[in-house]
Amino acid sequence: MAGRRAAYLLFLAASFLYYVFYTWYVSWMLFLLALLLPFLSIGLTLLLTRGCRAVMACDVTQAEREEGFDLRFRVTVKTGAVPAVRIRLRAENLFSGEARNYKVLIKPGKMKSLHMEGRLCGVVRCSAVRVRRMDLLGIFWLPMPPVKAVEVLLLPEKIPFAGELRLPAPAPEPAGASSGGSGRGEWLDVRGYREGDPLREIHWKLSARTGKLVVREYEGEQSDILHAVLAWQGTAEALDRALGRLLGVAEAAERDGIRLHIFWTSQGRAQRFRNREEMDAALWQALGHTPEQAEQWMEKGPEESMAGSGRVIRITPEAVLPAGITQPGEVSR
Repeated sequence: MAGRRAAYLLFLAASFLYYVFYTWYVSWMLFLLALLLPFLSIGLTLLLTRGCRAVMACDVTQAEREEGFDLRFRVTVKTGAVPAVRIRLRAENLFSGEARNYKVLIKPGKMKSLHMEGRLCGVVRCSAVRVRRMDLLGIFWLPMPPVKAVEVLLLPEKIPFAGELRLPAPAPEPAGASSGGSGRGEWLDVRGYREGDPLREIHWKLSARTGKLVVREYEGEQSDILHAVLAWQGTAEALDRALGRLLGVAEAAERDGIRLHIFWTSQGRAQRFRNREEMDAALWQALGHTPEQAEQWMEKGPEESMAGSGRVIRITPEAVLPAGITQPGEVSR
């Protein structure tokens, strides 16, 4: 653009000098053309690029922090030529407060890709601060309609858990001991169907109503549940490490076939998530605010307590601890 502007200024100066030293109608017309050329360029650009819009999109809604994600930019027009477009982009991590500015130039008829990464987890909002298109002469940037912002959930890096999640096997019952009835215990709750569940335990009416297979959960099965407690307090850096350990525990529990219930606690209240889908939905809300605002959001969540027996672990930024221990000792890191 700088070269084109310099060329136009040189042409304007030359036509002016030609008009000054040779005052006749040809020099006058040439100087008048040089003066009106930018206005003609702007008018033709606005006419030929009607309906021109820049589009910003991302193929994923959430990504691992170490992998990042790619933003794709393209220009669409209803009729006419496709101009060059320049976007001033601002990427802000709503959880950590970090922000960076980018300049994206989309050449005519081309697509542009920009790789985004983050130092911490959080909801990354990418918004276009300014969108401009180039005129036909290439010396002016003209305004364009705004671009819709894109939000991506950036998950923390998983910290693998190498410890043992299963409880020791219970002692066998004495001969002749019987709980009576079906031996299944009291019906406590329902959950999603998992491979291996007997068909007789499917709640058919509730499954038909929800559109998904739902299975009855009995009191005796609650002992197989692993309760992971995460205190939602501290700095963004500390919570990033804690969430990384929680994801590592969730991965280990899924690998070992252990059901995991996650309790997020804040200000004496707790919110329970029974599966990864519920936790991902909560992450969008929790990581879309600074830690202080997230604590206020957690206080508004429903208060629940841990039901039944099972192993309870605490997730801290430094380690995964058994319940009742507040400082890392000889534990798996």
